[in-house]
Amino acid sequence: MVFLFCFFFFFQGAALKYLPAIVNDVKLVFDPKELSKLFTEFILNVPVSRLTIQKLYCLIEIVHSDLFTQHDCREILLPTMTDQLKYHLERQEDLEACCQLLSNILEVLYKKDVGPTQRHVQIIMEKLLRTVNRTVISMGRDSELIVSVS
Repeated sequence: MVFLFCFFFFFQGAALKYLPAIVNDVKLVFDPKELSKLFTEFILNVPVSRLTIQKLYCLIEIVHSDLFTQHDCREILLPTMTDQLKYHLERQEDLEACCQLLSNILEVLYKKDVGPTQRHVQIIMEKLLRTVNRTVISMGRDSELIVSVS
């Protein structure tokens, strides 16, 4: 039984690491919206307290894929991403990965060639603005993640 648990745990970690690398190729065979749903289900099926950093880096890689640049796919992926960010920011877990994920999402939404983004920015603001503000305030000015622009 312990062996099966270890194998399953290893498989999830390996899948989180390597699945994003093949997204653009798999997208040629699968419907992109269905693929987005599968990724969302996969992320949601990884236990909340397990493989946190791997899960966040998997999401970062998905943001870098062609899948996230498509409006319909973003509609499916973004709520899960913002929920994951909110959860981990509230618990002060893996803040560097959370910052990177949020920053990468916003960079994609800033691009001109990714379709309408106003609703997606609104979703981020409604779900995360308060949490991000609280996290930044609690970190203090000495944190490496806070950059002062003069």
